[in-house]
Amino acid sequence: QNITSRKRTEEALRESERRFRETADLLPTLVCELNLDRVMTYVNKTGRELLGYTQEEIGRGISLYDILQSEDQERAERKTDQVLQGKTTDASEFKAITRGGQELALLINFSAIRRQNEVIGFRTSGMNVTFLKEMEKELQRAQILESLGILAGGIGHDFNNILAGIVGNVQLAKKKLERGQSADSYLQGIQKATERAVSLSRQLLTFSKGGAPVKKIAPIGELLKETAGFALRGSHVGCSFAIGDQLWPCHIDQGQISQVINNLVINAGQSMPHGGTVQIKADNHKVDDDTGLPLNPGPYVRIGVGDQGVGIAPENMGKVFEPYFTTKDKGSGLGLAVSYSIVNKHGGHITLHSKLNEGTTFTVYLPASQDTLSRSSSSQSQPTAGSGRILLMDDDDIVREVGSESLQELGYDVALAEHGKMALDIYREASRIGRPFAAVILDLTVPGGMGGKETLENLRAFDASVRAIVSSGYSDDPVMAEPQKYGFSGVIRKPYDIDDLAMVLLDVITQRK
Repeated sequence: QNITSRKRTEEALRESERRFRETADLLPTLVCELNLDRVMTYVNKTGRELLGYTQEEIGRGISLYDILQSEDQERAERKTDQVLQGKTTDASEFKAITRGGQELALLINFSAIRRQNEVIGFRTSGMNVTFLKEMEKELQRAQILESLGILAGGIGHDFNNILAGIVGNVQLAKKKLERGQSADSYLQGIQKATERAVSLSRQLLTFSKGGAPVKKIAPIGELLKETAGFALRGSHVGCSFAIGDQLWPCHIDQGQISQVINNLVINAGQSMPHGGTVQIKADNHKVDDDTGLPLNPGPYVRIGVGDQGVGIAPENMGKVFEPYFTTKDKGSGLGLAVSYSIVNKHGGHITLHSKLNEGTTFTVYLPASQDTLSRSSSSQSQPTAGSGRILLMDDDDIVREVGSESLQELGYDVALAEHGKMALDIYREASRIGRPFAAVILDLTVPGGMGGKETLENLRAFDASVRAIVSSGYSDDPVMAEPQKYGFSGVIRKPYDIDDLAMVLLDVITQRK
């Protein structure tokens, strides 16, 4: 049989492969070939140097999954499955690890290797973007440092205004009370000013320190209506709602997500100086790999906040989420930057669509939860009374004093401790005399002393059934985000809201282990 033609074809194929590999070795990017089992059969020179493997080691059967970190392996398998199905995939960022244990960020694209219209493997091209990611972080740090002067001035101005409101209302209230007259209006002014202070401090903490969300299951629909209504109160802008039936609950920090909605609604209202309607929509949405969003596939709640305002100029579209960027005469430029940070830390994403003189729509994606609403989050009534003994540990005199008064107002018998060692002594003595505590509230951070985490470890060594609530003014500590992981039964942020305090205590005291 004359096989000359076949031999020529085979020789041409080998020559083509040789040229491909010689060319690939000259490229500054990683080029890799995989068989259908995702085992690497070829890696170019740049790739071998980047990953730290020799061609001989690769020839012994190194899998694609051997070089990817565990959280990205499943995503890589989905990408290659899509290639097998004939779909085109976009380049995606993956976390890789070298033979020496170094972590890399690689931007990888997958395509099919075909022979006679049959897929026999995969070809990948990858760009090392680790340096770019580090540079991005450094630029962000530089921008924050450069803006500290502006921020400090803004903080001083805002807090001076708040303090002026508090001090003035306190003095006026005292005058009224000395004459035996009602001071309710001044007390309301004090409460309003302190709420502004709390909002400002939490906004700054979220932006500057990370603000790990303290999450619980919550209904998004109710939160949207309450927050939007409050944000537009007293303005000449209306609000319309289109909230889907049976909206999935989300595992969120209600305060932080309320802050996001508040920022978006206020921005929408300010973009319509002559009046209009802010349109708020919410529905259930499934995200998959074809959506084009930087989100893990799964169920999400999609929230849209739209207006018919002046819109955003094209040259500013990429800047709106940058810290301190604003086109307003008044405003710090923190609102959208903080909102982006909050949504990102919830595992979600926020997008923007705008046209000049037509309007702007922000769309927020939040991961949906399959859990049912807890009693405390879905209940319409606020518990206001309790019974039993509570031990409150905090290093600040004012917090102990106000906390004690609040707990007594709720019906509890209170004992106070300044630090962890004192709390341990009081707890042990109460157990010895037969007057145990129903729960303890522990300040997470005590400068120069035993904080809440260490105190709880010692309490558990003495009494494994102790029920503890962690308390802090900081929200970036992982203990505040996942209290159960560290042995706490509940969490409450300072400054205390008396209704929140009542709910948390009731939940902790009545829960069954």
